[in-house]
Amino acid sequence: MTAWKTLRPAAHIAVAAALLAVAGLMWSWLPTKLQSWAPIPVYGVAGQRVAGRDLAVTVFDTYLADEVTTNGRRGLNRFRSKGVWVVMVLSYEPLLTPEVPHFEMQADGATFSTNLSGFNGRVQPGIPMRGPLALEVPTVPQSVRLLVSDERTDETTGKIDAPLDSQLVITIPLAGCVPRASLDRKRHV
Repeated sequence: MTAWKTLRPAAHIAVAAALLAVAGLMWSWLPTKLQSWAPIPVYGVAGQRVAGRDLAVTVFDTYLADEVTTNGRRGLNRFRSKGVWVVMVLSYEPLLTPEVPHFEMQADGATFSTNLSGFNGRVQPGIPMRGPLALEVPTVPQSVRLLVSDERTDETTGKIDAPLDSQLVITIPLAGCVPRASLDRKRHV
C-alpha cells in the first residue's frame, strides 16, 4: 500500500499531462474564426445576373487593353501596363443593406486585387451601381474568375471576406478577346 501512495502523485501528473496533450491536439483540429466564417460561393458566368444572399452582380462586357485611360482633375490619365489590363463593365447591387463591394480576380491560378474601380463607397439596396472594373495581370490570361463579396472588417485581422454570406464566383470567358492598344474606361460603361 505504501508503494501505491508514493506512486500516486506521479500517476496524477502523468494523467494530467496526457489530458493536456489530448486537449491540445483537439484544440489544433478546431477551425479558426476565418475558417468557420468563410463565405458561401455562388457560381455563375458573365452575361447572367448572379445573386447571392445579400448581393447581385452582372458582368456585361469584358475587354483586354495595354493601356487604360480615364479623365482626371488635370486632364486625361493614362495607365500603361507591363502586362495587360482586364477591364469589365458590371453592375453591383446589395440586396438587403447598404454595402461596399470587394472585388478580386483569379487569373491562371493567381489572385489579383482591384487596381481601377468605378465603385467607390457604399451602394444602396435596390439601386444597382454600374461601372468599370480594371485589373492588371502580367500576361493575357487563359482563364478568369471574378470574386465579388461585400467588404467587411474585423477588429483583429482587418478586411476579410464577408463571413457567413455569399461570395459570387463569376467565370469570364476570354476566347476571341484581343488586347486593344488603349481603352477609355468611362466610354465603355
